[in-house]
Amino acid sequence: MSSVPASQLKDLYPVVDRVRAGAHIASQADYQTMYDRSVQDPVGFWGDMAKRFLDWRRPFDRVMDCSFNQGLSSWFIGGQLNVSENCIDRHLEKRADQIAILW
Repeated sequence: MSSVPASQLKDLYPVVDRVRAGAHIASQADYQTMYDRSVQDPVGFWGDMAKRFLDWRRPFDRVMDCSFNQGLSSWFIGGQLNVSENCIDRHLEKRADQIAILW
């Protein structure tokens, strides 16, 4: 991936301050660091992301088992999630009085 100068990015997608304040990535340099790790160490990167951003009912034993020659790929082997807990329940403590879904 090639790096784009920040001077060019500001004209493409201006970010509203309130959105920037809640972003998980603070800069293009931070993004590049994360991207590089995801390519160089996908097991470590995606394992860390899964632990950081998801609540696991049962933790996974292995991050991935992939065989590109056979067209097979398994992620977070042995783990179990509850989508309701991750999408709704875990947000109740701090945001129960806010709209969850706006259709």
